[in-house]
Amino acid sequence: MLKKVSALIIVVTTIFSSTPIFATNDDSTNNTNEITFDKKIGINGFVDCKFDNIQNSGVFREYHNFSSTFDSNSGKSYFKSSSYNYDEFYKNLYISGITIVPCFKNGTDKDNKENKPIKSGDNSTNPESYKTHSNVLYNYSARYGNTIVDKNKLNITQGTNPITGLGYIKYYENWNEPDKTKFGDKAHFSPEEFAAMCSADYDGHEGSLGNTYGIKQADPYSKLVLGGLSSNNNPIDYLNSIKKWCEENRNSKTLPFDVINFHHYSGAKSPESSDFISKANEIIDWKNENAPDKEVWISEFGWDTNISSPNSAPSADSQRDWIIREYLLADRIGLNRAIVNSSRDNSNANSSSPLSTSGLTSQKGKEERKSSWYGVNTLKNTLGGFIFSGIIREESDIYIYKYTNPLTSEDCFVLWCPTSDNKRLDNYELEIGDNNGANLIQLQPNTEYGISSALTVENNTIQINVSETPTFVKVTPSEKTISLNTPKSETSLDANNVNTQYLDKNQTSKEYSPSEINVSATNKESKSSLSIKKIEKFSSIISFFSFLWAMFV
Repeated sequence: MLKKVSALIIVVTTIFSSTPIFATNDDSTNNTNEITFDKKIGINGFVDCKFDNIQNSGVFREYHNFSSTFDSNSGKSYFKSSSYNYDEFYKNLYISGITIVPCFKNGTDKDNKENKPIKSGDNSTNPESYKTHSNVLYNYSARYGNTIVDKNKLNITQGTNPITGLGYIKYYENWNEPDKTKFGDKAHFSPEEFAAMCSADYDGHEGSLGNTYGIKQADPYSKLVLGGLSSNNNPIDYLNSIKKWCEENRNSKTLPFDVINFHHYSGAKSPESSDFISKANEIIDWKNENAPDKEVWISEFGWDTNISSPNSAPSADSQRDWIIREYLLADRIGLNRAIVNSSRDNSNANSSSPLSTSGLTSQKGKEERKSSWYGVNTLKNTLGGFIFSGIIREESDIYIYKYTNPLTSEDCFVLWCPTSDNKRLDNYELEIGDNNGANLIQLQPNTEYGISSALTVENNTIQINVSETPTFVKVTPSEKTISLNTPKSETSLDANNVNTQYLDKNQTSKEYSPSEINVSATNKESKSSLSIKKIEKFSSIISFFSFLWAMFV
């Protein structure tokens, strides 16, 4: 019996001391193009948002006040206040299957929290000046990352439970709009200054600051998200300058972040008629040339529902439609995440200030659900488990995208008019391929799943009415389709081989160049193989507990 107990101690010690606990919600390895559509769409919000209202996303970007985590009196980190328990908040998000991204949006200056987190007189281009900020991110990654950390390395307040390796968080964003100028020079980061802070926050400036600085030194599986670059400046110039600083100041010459992140607001224009696509493609092109291993996110976009705002949509339903259309465009372009701003309004409905009424719900204290809240829910529920598989048509009067569920071989076509003048195309004919039927899903107020109805299929073709509101057609695959798709373990989204198998009867095939589509040409692992990995992990867990049982029986 003693030998069995000793063996048990060795097994448990080995597993829980040396093996990181992988607990991410994005079903990805190094390439988030592997994940399904519902996991890519996100919302911005705060810890005090109504929890039921923020579960309609695959990503929650949490505006996180630095003072909520850093005690300036002791210089230590903490994770619980009289009002909020971040352990519980993050756990509930994680259990809900939501990828969590805390955005540390301000610094240590009590007089102006927007100012850079450095002491007066410090060299703002020296990573050493950002040790406080870097240490807080280290402690955050130690607590919520996937690696168990020596508790003696933690710099936390007295009374804080020194737990590590909770596995709730993979991504950490280290600022919000570092390039903004509206708060003055002390708040504005030059590219060189922000590169220095990123280097500190990423890996403690390659470990030179010590072994308790930067997220990577706590959890090498954590990822740093570049603080979202504002929509008012040229992101390419900023990125080029960051890259130059890194080449000159980091021994590895590598970029100290895993995600390139930008913001874009289209004003009173629809996403298709704004410069959103061109700007996103410009950043993706930069990434492909300079940092092909990085992800690219848009972590802020959106429209107000108060029509007096210069950033408004024509109506609440238009706000819903434009948000959904930008989500779809972002995925087609190749952005890894798209996060709308925001979960709730920043002010009352009468405010005409930009971004005051851009929420999916009304202001704090009420948080009444808007048309956009129900629309985003319907989008997530409809395309849950699906991945983008091709452009069927992309013209001035109609866009048609095709999504496929790798597990079920089910197809879903999304159709809309990319205009903003109430355009309609009635009795539109669409060929849907071999099938055992099709259902139409339409957005509807006060429902999270839309309204579903069976379609009449004749010669593998359906007729539907298309408007500026995205419409979904889910196709039940035939046995032939299932048998053809089942053996495949990978899904290729090669930009030179876009799936145009099912072309509508209203036009002939159109060729799309890689620059038009901008989709990564790497093979994507299917959901099927990812599920197999999960089964293997689950089997390992079962085997482990079976082993324990056998020892004591």
